[in-house]
Amino acid sequence: MKARSIFFLALALCVMVFGSASLARAAMVSLTFDDGLNGTYDFAYPVLSKYGVPGVSGIITSRIEPDHVDFMNWEEIDKLAGAGWEIASHSVHHVRPIDVPVSYAKEPIKEWTLVSSDPPIYRGHYDYMLLTGLFDSGRPLTAVADAKELKLAPGTYFFDRIYESVLIRPFKTPEYPTQLDIRAFSYEREMEQSKKELADHGIEVKTYITPYNYWTDEAKEASKRYCQFAATGEGLANRPGNFDRYAIKRYMVHTNDTAASLIRIVKENTVDKNSWVIFCLHSIGDNTGWEPWSSENLDKLIAWLKQSGIDIVTISGGAERMAKLAPGK
Repeated sequence: MKARSIFFLALALCVMVFGSASLARAAMVSLTFDDGLNGTYDFAYPVLSKYGVPGVSGIITSRIEPDHVDFMNWEEIDKLAGAGWEIASHSVHHVRPIDVPVSYAKEPIKEWTLVSSDPPIYRGHYDYMLLTGLFDSGRPLTAVADAKELKLAPGTYFFDRIYESVLIRPFKTPEYPTQLDIRAFSYEREMEQSKKELADHGIEVKTYITPYNYWTDEAKEASKRYCQFAATGEGLANRPGNFDRYAIKRYMVHTNDTAASLIRIVKENTVDKNSWVIFCLHSIGDNTGWEPWSSENLDKLIAWLKQSGIDIVTISGGAERMAKLAPGK
């Protein structure tokens, strides 16, 4: 009888230990820094390095070039990757899927009208708020600031926002306007090209971070062709029972938020409800970018997370762990 009691006591202890460990697997926090701003490297990186934890940097590839002085360069991005940070795609131009054609299939602009013969200039209707690029038979056209500049060179275009139309001077004059093959830069192209540009620099991309934390069902379906995970600002909390790898929820961090307010979110979710909390930050330690946050607040938050024993993970690392608890999504 005594041996039997000892057996059941040992069994109960195993359930407590391994059961708790299993539940704790979902209690995680991730720190994402959108846009690739200088503050990520200058201020966030030293704080995270101090505690030996990784971050996630969402890169807008069109803003890496040297003339974008508020953003990191390739050397700094490579250093983050080498230190264990995850480098995620944050698109090429930072647009929402409702502001441009969402897919390659919706890129073509049709029904062109010849409005000038010398030089040949055509007008076409454009249904979207933003135009980040045009292609003439696969060749990129150059944007000009005024319709008058179209007369200076072929291979140019002007986006007339007021009349929701685009004026182009093609590389070659077709016999008929219907022969024009003009395509706009779509949201699907944003995802594919940004991933390719990062890959060309030796960076493997697993995660897409949605600009403005905005997401649609159509964009979500398209993202499955270009990434393993997609993080956004919408959707349900990241818990084993409802986890969706293509709709990973993030919590926005605003300038006036305190470290204590973020700690409260962690306590209410990762600790009390066994979920994975991802914070969406932008610049750290300076005034560039949207809703900058202080490095002092970041230090306080991470110090508390480390003291509390909560895992700080990348998005891909957390998603891979969560997917094991929520297979099939």
